[in-house]
Amino acid sequence: PAGLIKRWLDKNSIHYQSNTILPDIRRKIDFAIPSETNPRVIIESSYEITTSSAMGDKAKTEMEVARDIRTHYPETVFVGFVDGIGWYVRRSDLKRLVSAFDNVFTFKWTELDRFLNYVVTIL
Repeated sequence: PAGLIKRWLDKNSIHYQSNTILPDIRRKIDFAIPSETNPRVIIESSYEITTSSAMGDKAKTEMEVARDIRTHYPETVFVGFVDGIGWYVRRSDLKRLVSAFDNVFTFKWTELDRFLNYVVTIL
């Protein structure tokens, strides 16, 4: 999933840092747009084809990361890319996961276009 996001950002000439650490965020993030020194949009992605208890941990972690972002980067938008049958099956974890994000997208082409329009309005 991160590769698809990267290709979409490159194709549309959106500057980003990927797989990077931001000060005061508890773990690496998938993408910072336009950069790690000026993150206007932070993106996390999750594509799950099977189910596991780790999905509950993922939801909890994203909620904690969201708190970090809102505390230390209050002007930054936190976006999630969430897709895969695994999330469909674990609906309670999915609900918790998406509550962490300011906006959520899937990997459908129409959603990638919606994401691009969303990011352009922020930048």
